[in-house]
Amino acid sequence: MKFILITLFVSFSLFNNAQSSDSAHHYSLGIRLKKYVGFYWVNGMTAEWHSTKLLNNKLYLGMNIASSKLGSALNTNALTTWEAEIYSMYLFRPLKPFNPLIKLNIGMANAQLGTSYASIPSRSMLLSIETGFNYLYRNNVVRFMGGYNLITGNGLSGLGTIYPIYTGICLMRSFN
Repeated sequence: MKFILITLFVSFSLFNNAQSSDSAHHYSLGIRLKKYVGFYWVNGMTAEWHSTKLLNNKLYLGMNIASSKLGSALNTNALTTWEAEIYSMYLFRPLKPFNPLIKLNIGMANAQLGTSYASIPSRSMLLSIETGFNYLYRNNVVRFMGGYNLITGNGLSGLGTIYPIYTGICLMRSFN
């Protein structure tokens, strides 16, 4: 929880410095909806930064924080999982409203399994590749993507809540 509050504070502090439209730095904040194919919804927030001077406005850096507590585990007895990732994204055709993209995510996942399951792994590294596209409308971004986790688990070796294939959508607001 402390991590989320610190992240929000830093994000909004950075946004205060980006009020000028002449700024070379751009920030976005939004929600991320992620569905492991055949398994849980894991939803949360995403924040990203990019500069017009970095690779001709094509490289984006960001972070995702998500939980099944905001998805499949909401008002159910499903396992609570948390995911925190940082990412770099390459955006093709950045000046057009429709932008293909490719992303590399790295992070950690944690499942709250309880004491009954102390013998099986409850944490795992996350490493995934995503592809998809952005649709830009004024200062709003809708991002559709699909991804593949390179590190997965079956519950005996690795965390069993990380499925290989997932889809998702991000709804974001850009601040210049």
